[in-house]
Amino acid sequence: MEASRVMVGFAVPRDEGITKIPFRLALKVVNYFKKRSGGVLFYLHPLGTIDKTLRESGFDRRKKQGSRFWLVFLYSRVQ
Repeated sequence: MEASRVMVGFAVPRDEGITKIPFRLALKVVNYFKKRSGGVLFYLHPLGTIDKTLRESGFDRRKKQGSRFWLVFLYSRVQ
């Protein structure tokens, strides 16, 4: 897999503000049942860690937009 050289964009479940606790609790419940059935487990990566990693790799956040349940981010390489 080749790394992005210019732009990175991604969408994640909203894991901040008022929805953080309900999403985390729902994730624990879903993963409990997925574990029992041998399904794929879900994980919410800390947004601060993602941001820090991208910035240390030479990217700046250009856009952040959200809805009630999702956040969309766009980063571009600093030139």
